[in-house]
Amino acid sequence: ELWAAILKTFGGNEATKKTKKNLLKQQYGNFKAEGSETLE
Repeated sequence: ELWAAILKTFGGNEATKKTKKNLLKQQYGNFKAEGSETLE
């Protein structure tokens, strides 16, 4: 829903796509870090 609002505001331009990609990368990185900590 948040992305829907952002896409409406910015029209889904390249900057928005880049930001979304970076956020997904960050979330994935955090997820991996948490996962490895839990396994130990």
